[in-house]
Amino acid sequence: MIEQYIETDKEIGRLVTQLVEKEELLNTHVLHLTANENRLSKTAREVLSSALSFRYHLGIPADYNFDDIVAKPNLLFRGLPNLYRLEDMAHRCLNKHLGGVVSDSRPLSGLHAMICSISSLTSPGDIVLSICPEGGGHFATATLINQLGRKSVLIDYDRKTLALSLSHLHQLSKEYNVKAVFLDDSAPLYAMPLKEIRDILGPDVIVIYDASHTLGLIYGQQFLHPLQDGCDVIQANTHKTFPGPQKGLLHFADNTIAGKAMQTIGSCLVSSQHTHHSLAFYITALEMDLHAKNYADMIVANAKLLSGALEKNGFQVLTNGKSFTDTHQILFNLPGHLSHYEISRKLLECHISTNAKHVYERDVVRIGVQELTRLGMRGTEMEEIAGIIKLAVLDDKKEIAVGMVNELNNAFQDVHYSFDNASML
Repeated sequence: MIEQYIETDKEIGRLVTQLVEKEELLNTHVLHLTANENRLSKTAREVLSSALSFRYHLGIPADYNFDDIVAKPNLLFRGLPNLYRLEDMAHRCLNKHLGGVVSDSRPLSGLHAMICSISSLTSPGDIVLSICPEGGGHFATATLINQLGRKSVLIDYDRKTLALSLSHLHQLSKEYNVKAVFLDDSAPLYAMPLKEIRDILGPDVIVIYDASHTLGLIYGQQFLHPLQDGCDVIQANTHKTFPGPQKGLLHFADNTIAGKAMQTIGSCLVSSQHTHHSLAFYITALEMDLHAKNYADMIVANAKLLSGALEKNGFQVLTNGKSFTDTHQILFNLPGHLSHYEISRKLLECHISTNAKHVYERDVVRIGVQELTRLGMRGTEMEEIAGIIKLAVLDDKKEIAVGMVNELNNAFQDVHYSFDNASML
């Protein structure tokens, strides 16, 4: 209990501050190679503590028309007209880069976006397909679908291409009356065959592409074009290759599906959309309007360089035999030597953050270069990082590895591809 450590309000305040400061200090010493995180710009980060964070951000742009007094059925409230203008600017950028007609940025996270899309576009009893966890599917999808009263059916993956199995999808489409397919992919190395998926399913099945990992690459025209290739909805969180706050997004190909989904979401799935996170998201969308192409290009180039450098340093990189990776992610291991947990633990002990996972029927270490790239790191640094990983894992030279990590962190502290400094790329 807290009472055993402190006696006064002042001591409570001091303890709270110290705990946060200690954790922030530890964070600055880490080289963040996790594939599911990124770095907010200072410009976006500052609005997280804005006084507007105390105020409700309700509804969608069609509800308030930039008004300072908003009247809805059974509710009249003070609007946020300048925030609404920022929201409108950001949503115009989303439409421009993602290719759809309307966005809904009310969801609070990627998982909440999943709840919103499945709840609003399917009904209890419907068959909803998703990717099996062994093939990169999100751990929560199948359980969530079943908890919502739908029936989950899993799609297998192709062992050669490391992508969704089109032959199994074709089999399932014949076996079940499929209402929707949720294309979740937590370990995307290569583009999903979206056109072929649409051809197999036909025009009536709702296709939802989960771009949580690849949203920034899509925004920068470096990866798939999901809506152009037959998807009805892009859904995502906003903090991986898209370097925003931890929030969620739905983006729609047409107004009919958008209207159905957004009405349900507004009626029972979202009230306040968390004003501070919304502000940070809008700012990031505008930053990426200017910088997404260069940022996405550099992410993929860095991932390919780091993959090759890891292989040269003795690690086995998981590939489809054609390219190391076409995204920000790299999966590697040391079969016959160290387990994926042992590798990841050694790296953490040297202040390098990664994830140990089991995917594609293999035990792997999963890393991503999206945060390093936003800090301005390029080819030379990718070679250096591969060498540091070798020192930490294969050579057991912890002190040298930690020293090199500290040097990198000290040299790369500014956030690029942002409004923080107009001279940055």
